[in-house]
This record gives sequence, structure tokens and C-alpha cells, in this order.
Amino acid sequence: MEKDLISIIVPIYNVEKYLVRCIQSIVNQTYKNLEIILVDDGATDNSGKICDEWEKKDDRIKVIHKENGGLSDARNVGIENAKGDYIAFVDSDDFVKNNMYEVLLKNLKTYHADVSVCSAFDFLDNNDMENCQQDDIKLEYYENEDVFKKLFSKDIGKAVVAWNKLYVKKVFERDLRFSKGKFHEDVFFAHRMLGAIHSIVYTNQKLYYYYVRQGSISNTFNIKRLDELDGMYDRMIFFQQDRFKNTEYPVLSFLAYHDKLIRYYCYLKFYNEKKVYSLNMKDIKQKFDSNYDKILQSCTSKKKRLKYIFFKKLPNVFYHFNKNRFIKK
Repeated sequence: MEKDLISIIVPIYNVEKYLVRCIQSIVNQTYKNLEIILVDDGATDNSGKICDEWEKKDDRIKVIHKENGGLSDARNVGIENAKGDYIAFVDSDDFVKNNMYEVLLKNLKTYHADVSVCSAFDFLDNNDMENCQQDDIKLEYYENEDVFKKLFSKDIGKAVVAWNKLYVKKVFERDLRFSKGKFHEDVFFAHRMLGAIHSIVYTNQKLYYYYVRQGSISNTFNIKRLDELDGMYDRMIFFQQDRFKNTEYPVLSFLAYHDKLIRYYCYLKFYNEKKVYSLNMKDIKQKFDSNYDKILQSCTSKKKRLKYIFFKKLPNVFYHFNKNRFIKK
């Protein structure tokens, strides 16, 4: 199996505090036939220097220095330079379990899938590692239109991200790339990636360690976060294709988009002390209201229907009753 080359792409920008931990975890993989592509995205700290030092230590490491273009651009540059049979991504402030790619490749080959996925462990500091215990290992396999199931599951956060997956390279030979300059770039990417494949295998093993940095949505806000709404809208339009007309996905994506509108209305309301987001809030409310009748017709859950009615008629009261639930990462 180790004749198969895996290209692991690491976009890097000003992460010198975490970078060694990340690189070390990849270098120490039990699966050894790796091409490790470190993409220095114009870092202004010592990240680029750290990359160069590691390149001298391990001949599997290739460093690319480029002008800053953002996470998506760095990933795309890595894809263009990847020579592996398989491609994976690791964010530079995270790290991976030492057998992650051995497990993902084994699952992928066993099921002849196009993408192999694992679960992840969210942590704030190394002390959290003590809580990362797991006994019930499960595997799930999806093919054809069922590959989209995870997009609408409770595990949605880990379904859309790029970094907990191993991809057959042919997935990217169809001009599939990340949307440059977009916040929440994975939201734009996930449904189009799944639309380009035949099958996916998923394990609930937590093989990826996702670092939750301080400064989440609960105590900071960037207007670029609204890009997620564009990504959700793109997903909704994507599922209006004829191939999905006999599936549940058009309705699910339609309701998911409008649920996200409600969430971002609450985000903006929370950060609107100086009235800087009033126009954005008005725009979101108008988008929701314009589809209100269709939203109620599409929803079969009485509880969710009541939520939509509440938000439509009394948005500010809705916010005060729900802000503690919505204002979080």
C-alpha cells in the first residue's frame, strides 16, 4: 500500500507558535510515503523560516513561498503542485494523530471510495487530550446521491471542512478548487466536491485535532463571516439541479439557508451596538421574508414552523429569547 503517494498540503500564515507541532505530527505518520507541501502564504512572522528548516530535515517536505492570497489560494497552489495519488489538507494550527493517513487510506481502498473521512477532536489546550478517548469505532459508506447525507447531519461542521479527509487526486482533476478570497471557504467547496464523486467512506475515529483558538464568534465578529450566507445560497441553488428533484436535498438546503439567515441576523444584532450592521440586518430580514410562505410550506416540523413564525413577526423579541443559543462559534 505504501507505493501510493499521499500529498499533504499545509497552508501557513503567521502561525509560528503552533507550526512545529503541526509539521511534527505529519512527519511522524505511520504511513511514510508522503509528500508534505508547506505553502507559506506570505507569512510575516518566522513561519517561513521554520518551513525552510524542516525542508532541510526531511526530503519529503517541499516548501512553497508565495505572496499572501488567503487560505483558499494557498490550498489551490498546493493542489497545483501536488504529485501524489491522494491529496489531504491540514490547517497549520492543528495537528493529526500519528496513524490518521494509514487509517484513511486503508478505509478508502477497502471500500473503493473517492473520499475517506474521519471525525475530529476539538481542543483548547494540550490538557484536553486526556479527554480524547474512544471505544466505539464505526464505519459508514455512502454512494451516488447518498454521499450528501452528512451535509445535513448533526455532524455538519465536520462534513463541510476540507481537513479531515483524504481525496483521490482525480477529484481535483475536474477543476475543483477552493473559492479565493472567501471566508468559510469550505462551505462553498463541500457540496461541489461531493457532487464530483461517486462514493465516500466515513469513520467516527477522532484522528484530527482541531485547535479552537480564543476569539470565536462569541467574542469577536468580522463582516466577512457573511460569506457563509453566499456559500449556503450557492448550495441551495446547486441542489435545484434535475438530478436532485426526487431527493430531500432541495428542501433541506432551502431550509438550511434560511436557518442560517436567522442565525446571522442574531449575530449582527448582538454586534450592532453602534448601528454599523443595520443595513445588513435589514437585507437578511428581507431575504427571509421574501420566501416566508415557501419556508412554511416546506417545513414539516411544528417546532421549526413556530420558530419561523416567531422570527417573521417579532425578530427582535426572537433574538432576545434565543441569543444565548445562537451567539457561539
